[in-house]
Amino acid sequence: MRMIKSRILFMLLILGLAQSANATTPDIVVKAWYMSLPVKMNILLPQWQGGTGPNEPSPNVPDVTIYLVGHINATPRTQVERLIPTPNGDMILPAHDDVTQRYVPEAVPSDAYGFFVVRGPNGTTNNVRTRAQPANSVVGAPLAYEIKIGTTWVKLDSNISIEYGLQAGLLSLISFSAGGNGLNWTTWDN
Repeated sequence: MRMIKSRILFMLLILGLAQSANATTPDIVVKAWYMSLPVKMNILLPQWQGGTGPNEPSPNVPDVTIYLVGHINATPRTQVERLIPTPNGDMILPAHDDVTQRYVPEAVPSDAYGFFVVRGPNGTTNNVRTRAQPANSVVGAPLAYEIKIGTTWVKLDSNISIEYGLQAGLLSLISFSAGGNGLNWTTWDN
C-alpha cells in the first residue's frame, strides 16, 4: 500500500512539473470543482470571443464536460451573475459554480462543453435543491446544487454526484451552447 501511495505522489509531482514547464497563458482562469476538490480551469477562449484559442472545436482534441450548477456555498465559487450576448439579445448568465467532469492536464487540453444542471423528471423539492434564477436567465430554470441520496443531502461539487442524479432522473442537462466553450486545462487551486 505504501508503494502505491509513493507512486501516485510521484506521478502527481511529475504531472505538476510537466504542467509548469508547458506554461501557456490562459485568457481566463475560473475557479471550479473536481471530485469535491477546488481546482482552476484555465481557458483559451475562442477568437470570436476575443480570446487566443481556436474558433471551432477540433475533432483531434478530446472533449470535457463542464457542469454549471447552482452555487454550492453561500457565495458562488466561480461565476457571478452577468449579462452575455445571445442570438435573442443580451440575457443573464446566472451566478453558478463549475464542476469539471475530469482533471485535464495542460499537455493535453480539451474542448470544453458547458451544460446547466437543473431538476430532472424525477426531481422534486424533496430530493433536489435549486437556486432561483432571474427572469431573463439564459438557463430558463433554477440551477440544482444538492440532491438527496437516501436520507443524505449531497452537494453537486463532483461529477460523480451529478452523474448519479442524471441516471436517477433527479437531474437534467441544458446545453450552454452549440459549440465548444474554449480550450481548457485544469490546475489545482492551492
